[in-house]
Amino acid sequence: MYINGFNRFAYFCFLLIFLDKKSDKRIIKIDPAELIYIEGMRNYICLYTEVEKIVVHGTLLTIEENLKHLNYICRVHKSYFINFNKIKYVEQHMIILTNKKSIPIGLSYRDQIYEKIRIM
Repeated sequence: MYINGFNRFAYFCFLLIFLDKKSDKRIIKIDPAELIYIEGMRNYICLYTEVEKIVVHGTLLTIEENLKHLNYICRVHKSYFINFNKIKYVEQHMIILTNKKSIPIGLSYRDQIYEKIRIM
């Protein structure tokens, strides 16, 4: 079944597998631990790792349910998910990641994010 451009968003052996509806040939395997952050841009998702940027068709809503089992990847803004293991530091309402990218913490996510940071 196709959902917003994805055939499936599955994980096997801790790998995320994206099946692109448009090409039906493109399979991208990503170890979630290598993700730094995920950015949603309308109908596309950019996945940033330390070595590459991967753009796939879809929305953050299509992957949110499938990322819930990963307690170290969390939504921090309406347009961003981050890997908590890649946080360098938090400054006011911004998260600075190991690749020096600044990610804003959305107002509706602040309490949840600050609580998670305190636990870590």
